[in-house]
Amino acid sequence: MDRFPNSQEAYPVWPAVATALMLNAVLVGYALFTPLPWLSRQISLLFGLSGIAITTRALFYFLRSPQSKPKRSANYLGLIGSGVVILLAFGLHNHLMPGYTTVLGIILITLTAVVHGRKATYGLFAAVTLTATGLYLLGWLEAHTLWQEATLFFLTSALLAETILRLRQSYLQQVNHLNILNRAARALASTIEYHQVINLACSWVQESLPADSYFLGLLHRDKLHLELIHDLGEYFPPTEVTLEDTLVAHVIRRAQPLLINDMELERYKYKQSVRYVGQPRISQSWLGVPMSVGGKVIGVIVVASYRKNAFSNKDVWLLENLAQLVAMAIANARHHQHVEERSQLDSLTQVLNHNAFLETLERALAQARSTGLPVSLIMLDVDYFKEYNDSFGHLMGDQVLKLIIEAIRQHIKRTDWVGRWGGEEFAIALPNATGAQAHRVAQRIRETLRQATFTDRMGNPVKPPTVSQGIAVFPDEADEAFALIDLADQRLYKAKSRGRDQVEPDADFWERKTDSGDEALSMEQATYLQTDG
Repeated sequence: MDRFPNSQEAYPVWPAVATALMLNAVLVGYALFTPLPWLSRQISLLFGLSGIAITTRALFYFLRSPQSKPKRSANYLGLIGSGVVILLAFGLHNHLMPGYTTVLGIILITLTAVVHGRKATYGLFAAVTLTATGLYLLGWLEAHTLWQEATLFFLTSALLAETILRLRQSYLQQVNHLNILNRAARALASTIEYHQVINLACSWVQESLPADSYFLGLLHRDKLHLELIHDLGEYFPPTEVTLEDTLVAHVIRRAQPLLINDMELERYKYKQSVRYVGQPRISQSWLGVPMSVGGKVIGVIVVASYRKNAFSNKDVWLLENLAQLVAMAIANARHHQHVEERSQLDSLTQVLNHNAFLETLERALAQARSTGLPVSLIMLDVDYFKEYNDSFGHLMGDQVLKLIIEAIRQHIKRTDWVGRWGGEEFAIALPNATGAQAHRVAQRIRETLRQATFTDRMGNPVKPPTVSQGIAVFPDEADEAFALIDLADQRLYKAKSRGRDQVEPDADFWERKTDSGDEALSMEQATYLQTDG
């Protein structure tokens, strides 16, 4: 890195400019108060006053605008001017104050190193050296000036310049890392969506470090869920891996970064078993850092390279700080997701509330339209629910509702869902299920409730509740959500009018539809038949 990351970075050059101002002021005093030949006095005054004018202007510029970056043309003119001033000082060495040429040259080389970097600094060295040698060969530069002042100037300024250049490089790298962290923090703070946070985190890892591959993993019980895997320009699907005998386990157990820059030499030190994540190749450099929230490790970020010695300690510092930003963003996203999910649940039964169920049903029907598969809906209502509240109190009524949900959940799949439609009425959506399959689910719910044991607060047995249920199927019987709900609701009340504890339509209705060919089972529907319990 040889330049500042952006135009807003400060140039810390005003101390050198101030030193040059004082040096030229001393030269003017030397010319005025020291008995000198007329020509030497005039040359010293010209050098000193010119230097004071130039450095005063530069000093005011940097003090007034410490974060301003000079234009490129001004930089080039300054570079050329520095070379000309150094050569003039060498050529007029005998007329100037002793030591002035060396000190001035060192100051100008210092400024060049800070502002322009390594190439320009050594380019200036080379240009001054070649020009001075040419002037010496032409007889325009005395030998003792070349070998005494020039040698001292070059040795001293070379040492100083190299020191400054190394400090400058370290400073610029640190500034760049801080800029990366600042921009990453702003980007991660711009969203609370979980998957967006993961994608942003990985993009910042990719931008920040010279890695051939990387992954982000989150702890899930005793396994690591790899959310995103990137290797040599290719993304791989998320997967879960065990942690036993892995470098990641070492990072998580110690809650400390781990840097390996020669895998062939160091992997046996950690007793690592080979696990391929991404391309079937072993990385030569590996860096893993933990992601922690509140002192608890929640996952890791790992970068790797197929080259040895690809990462430095500064990369460890950068990735460690980036991992902490990502960990906080993930924690915030998870909290938001949890709050969002809680806001969609009924507080008593912990199933979807009315609005959330309706939104979910709309999405399921939209997907069913594209796949051509059915969605069955069961509307379920507790029979004589008011009697439980009147006879045993509302707490007993709450227990009845919870018992109903337990019975429903025993007979639906993870891909199905249930919602509280209102009061003691519930809705059950069964994607990819036919009417006949929905009828079997409804009957199993009835049987489970019939066999349930139920007691009051005193431990006395209470007759378990019964339910009435109505079924409707999309798209055969209704082509949109409200029509589907309305049909299932009508059938629910028909089941109540038949004496309650009924399912409407009955099994014969669905068998006739199947026999008529209106409900031929697809492979997906056949799978539902085998797993609907």
